[in-house]
Amino acid sequence: MRRWLAVLGVGLLCAGGWGSVSAGEDVKALVAPYLSARDGGLLGEVVGRTYTGSRTPTGPPVPYGSVAVMLLPYSSELEQELDRIKAGLKDSLRGHADGAARVVAARQAYERALLAAGAGEMIRGEVSDADGQFRFTGVPAGNWMLLAWRNVEHPIRGRKVQRREAGQFIDNVERIGYVAVSFWRMRVDIRPGQETTATLIDRNGWMIGVREELRLPETQGDAVRRRQGATR
Repeated sequence: MRRWLAVLGVGLLCAGGWGSVSAGEDVKALVAPYLSARDGGLLGEVVGRTYTGSRTPTGPPVPYGSVAVMLLPYSSELEQELDRIKAGLKDSLRGHADGAARVVAARQAYERALLAAGAGEMIRGEVSDADGQFRFTGVPAGNWMLLAWRNVEHPIRGRKVQRREAGQFIDNVERIGYVAVSFWRMRVDIRPGQETTATLIDRNGWMIGVREELRLPETQGDAVRRRQGATR
């Protein structure tokens, strides 16, 4: 069964919209061949697998479950925007920290443009199963962009705050860890009646982004209630 994934985001997104990515691109014209292929029954499939190498010299590969995988009609301007985001990772620490969120913002902006063009059906999403496998069926013939990502959480164990110190940390934002986001990106050529394979492994990853995990400050009342043993 086909599953439609609504907001598969990572991090706090910018509100910038399609903006510069679509400045020279007619999205309605872009999706017309895909809609025509759909109406004409010119459909294919994508069968994929995602995994990493064995943990032992002779062991089997280890599948990656819960990898979010999306198929979108190929857009040269989206591709260029993603390339700019990746190139900006090395410009500064902030660019590196914002990279994952900017990728998601660009993708979601393109999705909004597709919806506005009446092509919401062309936004395809799946999640790899426990065996690392995923499948797209009934995909209109043409060139597609496959964009996938996997989140790996890295918690940080902080020093336990003593009760007598609780009031000193009320206004501080606490860094409790970070999430490493591994992205894959590739072009997929769908042909009528044929099955196209896609393999996502560590060696063909496209980009790795980072998202910090923060705990927001407490209010004085929260600290007082906790000291009294009450729950929120």
